[in-house]
Amino acid sequence: MKSIVHLALPALALAAAMPLEARQAPDVGIVEAHSIRNVPAGCPQTNPYCPRARSIIATAISPRQQAPDVRIVEGHSISTGPGSGCPPGNFSFQVSTDRTIGTAIFDNYRVTVGPNVDASLRESFCDFVVTFTFPVGCTTAVIHNSPGGLIRLQDRFEASFAAQYSIKKGQIMRPPDEICYNSTNYGAPPNEFKDFKSDHAAGVRVTVNTATERNVVYRASTRIFLSQPGINPTENSVYDVDNSDIYITDLATC
Repeated sequence: MKSIVHLALPALALAAAMPLEARQAPDVGIVEAHSIRNVPAGCPQTNPYCPRARSIIATAISPRQQAPDVRIVEGHSISTGPGSGCPPGNFSFQVSTDRTIGTAIFDNYRVTVGPNVDASLRESFCDFVVTFTFPVGCTTAVIHNSPGGLIRLQDRFEASFAAQYSIKKGQIMRPPDEICYNSTNYGAPPNEFKDFKSDHAAGVRVTVNTATERNVVYRASTRIFLSQPGINPTENSVYDVDNSDIYITDLATC
């Protein structure tokens, strides 16, 4: 597998004969990097989170001062009504001892397509919120929503995970595309399943004006779906999300 890295360079003569000190370029920042692996059928080439698809692995502008740490306070479900995969009583939230990782635990967030399975079970949703403490001032970061669980797809069937995010006192800067899964990677014999762990990351920008306003609420409105290619299923396909890790990387001051 090859990788490509694009750099933003100032207009300097980087002559190889110059001493290293003279050749050092000021204010050089990585703009973007990605792999150039082949993309499997059934997943759009522009989707950076599709299994084995090309993925954005680094995004930055110029070097910035590292922001103070952000901590997780708590998380809870706000999802009710028909089709909810995490109604009250079927959702819990755990926070690591250093308060840097939160884990949403789902008791019944799954979709199924199969013979004699009601069509309504091929789609489900879960909305939940997580409260962070951010430092006073302007902070940019990447918030990761990393779903995991079990999956089993009949030949030619596909599953997807999509989400819309919002954050109080700030905005989403880089919304991610949906994650898609196909039977080439996630097919299995009947009644057998494969583990999966994915990443759905969104860039954010948050501004906190005073020390009494440091609590910031992040909302994830997620949806899972199974699709069939115009054929009648002969086996059950299942996509079961039983956990999702929430954490932050790439903290920097604005």
